[in-house]
Amino acid sequence: MIQIYQAETTSIATNEINLKLTDNTTLALTMSLGYKPLISLYSQVSKREYTFYPITMTNTLEERYTTLSWLNFPVSNSAAESRTGGIAVMGTESTPYGLYELNIYASTQPLALDPNYPIIMNRSYTGLVNLNVLPSASQTAVEYTEYDNNEDDYNAIYLTN
Repeated sequence: MIQIYQAETTSIATNEINLKLTDNTTLALTMSLGYKPLISLYSQVSKREYTFYPITMTNTLEERYTTLSWLNFPVSNSAAESRTGGIAVMGTESTPYGLYELNIYASTQPLALDPNYPIIMNRSYTGLVNLNVLPSASQTAVEYTEYDNNEDDYNAIYLTN
């Protein structure tokens, strides 16, 4: 599962994902022509789709992976959102924290944000993403303590036919 982060206060979260995208012939062709793929995140909570283009696409090791990166601005700075320019604002009611279905589409139209738009081509990659709050220095790590107050020293197993 891919982890991405949303800035909560004044900081900006830079998200990068490394994916093997050149296995798909259509996507490899459009990327070789300089077109960035369309990234679509479908929230499993709100059932809404959020689409945007990456701010950068790096193919340095394209036989292994392609790096797609974008910026997540805090909700307080939502006016800076530019989904065609790689600046996303998530962590809202329509784009809550949690699990998202990730779809990446080949595109030859850098301004089209609808995956059903005629110029957007087939889906090229599918995966799962978890959106979290960007950890800050003031946040403490979660501490786990072992549960050792078990009064039952046995586990019951029931067999049924």
